[in-house]
Amino acid sequence: MGKCLTIVKLSAITSLGLSTAAYGYVSQKLENPAGGIILNLRKCIFALGSISTYLFYQAYTRSPAWGKHPYLLYAAAAIPIALGTSYGLTDAYKNEQRLVNDDTTKTEKVVKKVTVEEKSELDGSVYGDVGRPVEREIVEEVTVNDLGAIVQNLKQRYLYNAVIVGTGFLLSVVGYLGDNM
Repeated sequence: MGKCLTIVKLSAITSLGLSTAAYGYVSQKLENPAGGIILNLRKCIFALGSISTYLFYQAYTRSPAWGKHPYLLYAAAAIPIALGTSYGLTDAYKNEQRLVNDDTTKTEKVVKKVTVEEKSELDGSVYGDVGRPVEREIVEEVTVNDLGAIVQNLKQRYLYNAVIVGTGFLLSVVGYLGDNM
């Protein structure tokens, strides 16, 4: 039973390490035409994350009582925590979908203060005090291309996820090396 658990633990550690590397790589190399890389990253993270979480959980439940170390649970929780903070607490999924669908333009209402001099219809003279034109607020709809902001936001989010998953990876490596098996 010891060899089988060792193989399961090493496979889980490898999957978690590859997930960390994928997040770290994308956080550095994400560029503007990012649709393909985001879809590949999502597949990679979900596959490797599922494998590592499942294997760490199985290693914990199948270990004898003296081999049930908490690092197995901590490492198993790394990917779900990273995905939960990324997709549950922020709008990263919506931003990813916008990049994949190439829908990076949005319409915003902008309020501008414009000085307008109102002229009289009778003689063309300006109303109001001399030297004090009337200020009006004009609301305009402006199309904003926020591709750069979305890419920067996703790069930062992927870096945070790399740190979370990397912490789980380090915990699993240290725990495995300190194991008494």
